[in-house]
Amino acid sequence: RFEKRLLNSASAVIANTPLSAVRLTEWLGKHVGKRVFVIPNGFDRDDFDPRDRVDSVSSTSQPMTIVYAGTLYPPSEASSRTGRYRPAKLDNTARSVQPILAGLSHLRGIDPKSAEQIRVRFLGFTPECSHQIVERLGLTKQVQFVGVVERSVALKEMKNADAQLIVQVAWADDTRPMPYVPGKVYDCIASGAPIIAPVGPGDLRDILSHAS
Repeated sequence: RFEKRLLNSASAVIANTPLSAVRLTEWLGKHVGKRVFVIPNGFDRDDFDPRDRVDSVSSTSQPMTIVYAGTLYPPSEASSRTGRYRPAKLDNTARSVQPILAGLSHLRGIDPKSAEQIRVRFLGFTPECSHQIVERLGLTKQVQFVGVVERSVALKEMKNADAQLIVQVAWADDTRPMPYVPGKVYDCIASGAPIIAPVGPGDLRDILSHAS
């Protein structure tokens, strides 16, 4: 109630994605919606000199390195969000190691040689259960948890990755467009490395489609 009262009194309300603006307008009402504006996040151009990028795979005999930079969540059941602002259920499993490890396990089953040539490096916080899942699936050779690192280190890894991974939470109803966009997405785009993004419909998919 306090949030709604405050936003109703604002001269302008900034949303960082188009769908967020739509949801705010629906929640606050059309009279406030006229004061809702979209200003997307971005990146610091000084952090991304094209000359810094090094293509690390020089031959097919070298492993392909996929980098994920950001926070991961523990796999979980869809969780309820109360209130009118977030009436739907969110599934955090989509932003966990589980879908990625399931893909690696599947690839290992159908093409072990290709699976052996993939390395996935996770930069940032990962819950302890993620490490346990990797060990249980026997993927310790393919998956590396680097942990939380300084921004300069993360940017260097992102620039030199063969591909970057982007994951995001999903609605329990996976046909509903998702308005949330992780802040690291803009750095991923700026780095110039190819992007792997198993995400559903929504602003994130639209941004990546336009960037490509």
